[in-house]
Amino acid sequence: MKLDAILSDLEKAGFSAMEARVYLDLAGTGELNGSQIAKRIGQSRSSVYAALDALQARGAVYAVPGETQNYRAEEPEALFSKLEKRLRDSAHRVVAALSTLRREGPSQAFVNVQGTQLVLEKAGQLIDAAQREIYINTCIDPALLGEGLRAAAERGVRIIVFSFGSFSISGLPIELFAVGQAAAPGDEKRLMLVCDMKAALIAAAAPDGELCGTFSTNPLLARVTAEHIHHDIYLHKLKKKSKKELFGPDILLHSLLEGPETVL
Repeated sequence: MKLDAILSDLEKAGFSAMEARVYLDLAGTGELNGSQIAKRIGQSRSSVYAALDALQARGAVYAVPGETQNYRAEEPEALFSKLEKRLRDSAHRVVAALSTLRREGPSQAFVNVQGTQLVLEKAGQLIDAAQREIYINTCIDPALLGEGLRAAAERGVRIIVFSFGSFSISGLPIELFAVGQAAAPGDEKRLMLVCDMKAALIAAAAPDGELCGTFSTNPLLARVTAEHIHHDIYLHKLKKKSKKELFGPDILLHSLLEGPETVL
């Protein structure tokens, strides 16, 4: 692993840039004093000693008795085990404290979720919380949610997926209803998800290709989204059963939704 990547990960773990550099230098050399570290990393002694004080306060380095004040880095496994426990404990306290601040109603708020990674993370959170049924309508490969779907199935959750695309579900424990048509240029990239008829996530691709959408525990949104997914499956099954096109001119409404070619 490159040093820049290690430094970046240390900063993500809560170290300042200077603390990360000092800890990394100590971890690779054994015992050093502040002046030696400052010379090795090309920084002022005052900034290095300030970083050492901060690192010592969090248990990342230890002062070693001797004629000069040397320091030794805590073993990485022990250090990050401590940091992980502190973070977990802090997170539990924050969640408990914030839960006492909730007022009536916010659980039904509509929350925007921007970016494909955040949309998939939110979908994963909903799947992890599901207890009975999950409905999904998507042209995104369900394998992206595979780990959460497998865990849900192991809890006894029923998973129903509809897609206009064609996927190899690779043993995913889902009931897949796939139209199997190839994507055409301009086709909308979307993800619709309902869990236990209690929460819904609706997302589509922005012009830059990134997913953005809305999440809510509003019961109406959950029901409307669930109905949409069910109706897509009903129509798919009816079409397979009748072996003919179901939507002729006598059925269409000639609306904007159906496309400009149908508008009278």
